[in-house]
Amino acid sequence: MRIRENQIGSKTLPSKLYHVVFSNEVFAELLSNFQNIFNALYVYRNLSKYKYSQGKLIANPKVTIIDDPFISTAFLIRFLMTKESLVKAKILLLKGF
Repeated sequence: MRIRENQIGSKTLPSKLYHVVFSNEVFAELLSNFQNIFNALYVYRNLSKYKYSQGKLIANPKVTIIDDPFISTAFLIRFLMTKESLVKAKILLLKGF
């Protein structure tokens, strides 16, 4: 571990609360690891642990996640329009709920 820390100039910090800022790219990558949690098909097939969490607090109240395929500052813009799914902004998580 020490070799890796020295290679990037990092150091160990004491455990406490720190403010963290993510770039759009890094946060998109982080969020992509959790995308199946919000997938309706996964919920229907009992593959999401949040199946019975609708209306319950599942994240910090400071967290709001909006899926907006038309946002101009998005890292990755992709959408598929079908008869069943109109392309529009969707609130996935609002203030932790």
